[in-house]
Amino acid sequence: MKRIISIILIILIIFGGIYIFRQFSQKTYQISNKQIKLQHENKKIDYLKRLQNFHIEEKKENNRLNKIHYHTKLYNLYYSGVPDKYDNDGNKIKGIEPNSVKVIKHLRKIIKYSPKSQIDSIKLDLAKLYHFGMHKFQPQLKVAKKLYKSIILSCKNEDVHVQTEDLLERVNKDIRENHVYKWLNLKQPKKKSDIIGSYTDNTYEKLNIEQNNNFDNPTELINTDDIFDNIFDNTFQIIEILPRTQPIIEQRETINIPTIPTIPPIRRNDPQNTHNSQVLSTAINSINNLKKSTKMERNLPTSLKEIRKFLKNMPKNDKRDDSLKSLNRIEKNTSPFTFSDMKEVNVLNLIWNRIHSDVHKDNLDTVKESLYNQLADMQEHGYSVCATGRFTRLVDTLNVIDEEVSIKPSYVINQEMMNKSSKIRENILNTYSENERKELEKGTSNKQEEYDKNLKEKIVKELKEDYVKTKILTQEKFDNQINKWINEI
Repeated sequence: MKRIISIILIILIIFGGIYIFRQFSQKTYQISNKQIKLQHENKKIDYLKRLQNFHIEEKKENNRLNKIHYHTKLYNLYYSGVPDKYDNDGNKIKGIEPNSVKVIKHLRKIIKYSPKSQIDSIKLDLAKLYHFGMHKFQPQLKVAKKLYKSIILSCKNEDVHVQTEDLLERVNKDIRENHVYKWLNLKQPKKKSDIIGSYTDNTYEKLNIEQNNNFDNPTELINTDDIFDNIFDNTFQIIEILPRTQPIIEQRETINIPTIPTIPPIRRNDPQNTHNSQVLSTAINSINNLKKSTKMERNLPTSLKEIRKFLKNMPKNDKRDDSLKSLNRIEKNTSPFTFSDMKEVNVLNLIWNRIHSDVHKDNLDTVKESLYNQLADMQEHGYSVCATGRFTRLVDTLNVIDEEVSIKPSYVINQEMMNKSSKIRENILNTYSENERKELEKGTSNKQEEYDKNLKEKIVKELKEDYVKTKILTQEKFDNQINKWINEI
């Protein structure tokens, strides 16, 4: 009898402990949710205060450098907004939307006050804005094309020149694709208020702005102090939302006048700089790697059915709804990417097959959760990001997790190339005696000319194999990057 009572007491203690633990955990979880919401609200309050403080300071700025600094800060704030955030229950906490009109207003001011020697990259950022658009600002491809051409004609910055030529080629592809759809009278994916496509997804109405004589000479537009003053007399078509392009004003050439403040990158993580050319090229390279190494055991209908079932089995909340909206959008886009022969659904099918391959048998749940997060992340302020944004996010599902996937922005690739070159240099130096090595490092060896020649040839050969052959960099971009520092290795 005593034994039975003891067993009953032990069972009661165990269940009592479990109950108390659950109650405590639930309370802690709720507090954590409240903290998340409070932190996000404080972030929005801080954002609005900074906007207000900058506007108060506007009249105090009386020299060009300060004015550039002031407008750059406001540009950043209006460009980034405050992103939406999910709490622990997957419910969305609203942020503050970016403001495209304010962005262009302050970009105009940055261009107006910047010296000519520093203006090339800013003009390129303006052209990108017309090419890729931003939140509630529809891309205007023909305007972007004119601006790219005018930049190439007058550009003094070699980096900007190379980038602009690459972007001009891309915008031409985008324009051709739109023309093909119109010519063949193909049905475009249907627009919905909550699912908005990219410039490659939709047939645009003829832009009123193209009829405006202000765009007959874009070179004149971007070189005068009254830049774009007349543009805002027109009504912009604010129809679509697209992901944030890489923030403006990249590193500038060295000059003897005070350097204007640069605009820092806005990134949740590097791959989300959707229109950085190297982010895109490394994502494409990763997809090509996956195509070669992944056994396609699931066909497309099977994958889509499994993915939808997986998403519907997630807890019912905003995050789940967003992921399903993204899946719907991916299924409805019937055109291949302008930068790839694959459609979105084919990329998704490839990723899903890779997730279920033997490579990820030990971390299957983790990788599936990563896909869930990326699909939900495709919804920004209630709208779907553009096709390019969806592509990079799909590939980003496996970034770092999978050895075949590595997405890198331009600055990371450049640093990586320099590091590899240093190792090549070190390996070559190690083939010499200690005394000879010291002379070579000083630049005083009687074998110096031969050593320098061999070193440069080996660096170019190996890096070309790693970056040009794999199509991460074009030959022109590769030459431009390597010529900046190869003589210093």
